[in-house]
Formats: sequence, C-alpha cells, structure tokens
Amino acid sequence: MAPDFNKLNVFWVATGTEYDAVVERILKKSAGQLSQEITELHVMVVVPHIDFAKDKQYAKAAEVDRILATADFVEGYVSVDVEPSALV
Repeated sequence: MAPDFNKLNVFWVATGTEYDAVVERILKKSAGQLSQEITELHVMVVVPHIDFAKDKQYAKAAEVDRILATADFVEGYVSVDVEPSALV
C-alpha cells in the first residue's frame, strides 16, 4: 500500500510458464471490479488503485530447475542436496 493509500500493489506468484500471461490478464481485468466491491462495502474512505504485480522470484527458480533438469553433466557426476541454510 502506498503511504497516501492511493495505490495497492498485490503480488502474485508467477510460474514462468505460458499460464502467467493468462493469470495476469485475468487479474488486471478484475482490478476494477475489486475496487468497485470495496467502494460498495464502504470498507475504506479512499479506494486505492489496485495493481497486480508478478512476483518473478519463483518463476526464475523454476526456470533454473528446468535448465538443470536438462543439463548434460559429466560422467560420474553425483547430485548432492544442499540445505539452503548451508549456503549462507
């Protein structure tokens, strides 16, 4: 939410697939309807502009996983699972 309550960013999880465009289109189409619902419910005095923003972090991680799944590792390579906390 912006400090002046004029804008509300709603982040959604992108998957990095072709479905992201469909989800984004549906969310953008429904923003006006959501604002109207908030207005009718008298929940807020000032109804902010709703903006749906794609959270790309998950999509980027999924892309790396897809690339690694098709990577050609050298003979004798052994996969090792590493705890994320061990990387810090």
